[in-house]
Amino acid sequence: MKQATFITGLSCVGFAVGLAAFIGSRLSEQAIALMAGAVFGMLVALPIGALIGWAVKGSRSIERNSVPPQSMVIMTQPQLPAASPYLATSVNSAWPNSYPVAASAPQVQPRKYTIGGEEIISHESVAVW
Repeated sequence: MKQATFITGLSCVGFAVGLAAFIGSRLSEQAIALMAGAVFGMLVALPIGALIGWAVKGSRSIERNSVPPQSMVIMTQPQLPAASPYLATSVNSAWPNSYPVAASAPQVQPRKYTIGGEEIISHESVAVW
């Protein structure tokens, strides 16, 4: 079984090398240099990133152990009294003037926009298009 895994892995590596040689023979020198730089950059960055991650993980576990656990607070919703004379009345009857009437609302003027590089056009209601 170990030989089958070894042979399968070796054949995959051989196929990848052969495919890379086949594709690389058709690329320009600049494209090959770019791909080689990307591959070698990743090969250098992976171990360095793993070391940094390992160092950060080690320091974070010490910090987490030193923090005391916080207590949990559960707040419940306040309950209404069982019998209240206010439950039978409407909210609006208690405050009849709490909402503005549409007729007494101030008239909102339309906004005026000017786009850079565009002619300024008057947007008044008397303007004729």
